[in-house]
Amino acid sequence: MTTRANFSSPTKEILAKRAGYMCSFPGCTVITTGPSTESPSGVSNSGMACHIYAAAPGGCARRVSTMRTKEQLEDVSNGIWMCYQHGKIIDTDEDAYTADMLFTWKKFAELRANLSNTLGRVVELTPGHLKEVALPEQTLQITSLGEENQIIGTAIRNSCLELIWGKMQARATRDTLIELIRNALSHGKATNAVINIRSTCIELIDNGNRFDSTTLISISGGRGGSTSLAALQKRHGATIILDSKYCSGKNLNRITLVRKPEDIPEATPCNISITLDRASAQTIHRQVQTMTDCDSIYVLLPEYLTCSDAIGFRNSNGQILNSGKRIILVGNELSEQVVKELQKLGHQVEIMNFDDQTPSAL
Repeated sequence: MTTRANFSSPTKEILAKRAGYMCSFPGCTVITTGPSTESPSGVSNSGMACHIYAAAPGGCARRVSTMRTKEQLEDVSNGIWMCYQHGKIIDTDEDAYTADMLFTWKKFAELRANLSNTLGRVVELTPGHLKEVALPEQTLQITSLGEENQIIGTAIRNSCLELIWGKMQARATRDTLIELIRNALSHGKATNAVINIRSTCIELIDNGNRFDSTTLISISGGRGGSTSLAALQKRHGATIILDSKYCSGKNLNRITLVRKPEDIPEATPCNISITLDRASAQTIHRQVQTMTDCDSIYVLLPEYLTCSDAIGFRNSNGQILNSGKRIILVGNELSEQVVKELQKLGHQVEIMNFDDQTPSAL
């Protein structure tokens, strides 16, 4: 009697149909069924139902779940539909293709199939479809240079960062991570660097010399690290926050996608929440001055700011411009006129306006 949890034919058919008969590998649009030339009624199938958690322990199996029964392992919930090429790839390298990753791919494939069926056309998923989807978690360890581009690039692709965060945001993040790894292992003399892809952010931890990576942004001369970080801030500063700190003998860089104002305190400690009380101006100024480790400070504005509120804030808090720090005012659904009043603070102040949970830099 076999202990292997094999999928039944009906289960395989359900997996294929729920994926729209398309491969679930990110970026693969292969249709896995079609007519066969062998006979007028023949059908050719090039897809396969793959186990997310291994059908049986032992051998080279890595995605093993000891908590699941045989019935659970052979259930449709433990399967993902793939073309033969990518099915063999994920089964061959179970360390790289984690269960968390495959569950995310399955979710995307089924969402794509559902939308395509509903709209009557093939739908390409966008970050707008995936606002509530978490990144599949991964951990990468890099101890030497030479293959960092491939390692990090593959991890970014497999985590579906381009789909969840946006294509350009993902590529800028990839470039930044590669440059930070190189900086840590070469200039920083680190002997070990770990990249943790978390549900809402990506962390880079290294044991090199103490270094604040955000200072690279202000370095001129066109070096790779400074250029990549400056581009990340300039082009995607409204959606991505880079926080850098030194803790317990290690450098920690965290890159976070911001979808709403409430995400900012989680992304960086360099933030201040303010009220409309004009008497708070001195308090705000003192807080800014005490944030000695913060080159950039996010000021979270109250909701539903009016023009008079903006003018009052501008008149009372103009002195924050003298702090020598980058100040980003964060508002939610700010009107066009309120934005104009805040912009009168000068070019030293940036504004992030969230509208329907989509931030824009102004």
